[in-house]
Amino acid sequence: MLTDIFGDALDVDGRTASMREGTGAASLGLYQPPGRARVDRSFGKLRITLKDGELGALSLPLTDLRLYDLELRMIHERRVELLEDRIRRRNVLLSVGVGRAWAPEGDEPRHWLQVNNIHVDDDPCGQGVRPRD
Repeated sequence: MLTDIFGDALDVDGRTASMREGTGAASLGLYQPPGRARVDRSFGKLRITLKDGELGALSLPLTDLRLYDLELRMIHERRVELLEDRIRRRNVLLSVGVGRAWAPEGDEPRHWLQVNNIHVDDDPCGQGVRPRD
């Protein structure tokens, strides 16, 4: 469970999770979702949807740079398709972390949970995510 990594300071905020600024047991960790994770492309951004045993259904930002064309500032669709295929067929480990504290004006700053990388058991370094040129 994600609370095993970040501690009880991790709270559900709608379909995501966060912790108050300066709290939590860790800022990074490896997480194996108990069920299948799925890539979501809502609003031109990548997210991972999953179910955590304690926190329930979550939708977390996916910041894995391998999945973006940085020059064009857009999602690299072919890489995402390759990853989605692997996720459907294999077990995954997610590198999860919290970002710098942030809040809309007037709210309390929080560290928001995100997925930094996806590691597939048959290709832990993600070489299969990059199509051969």
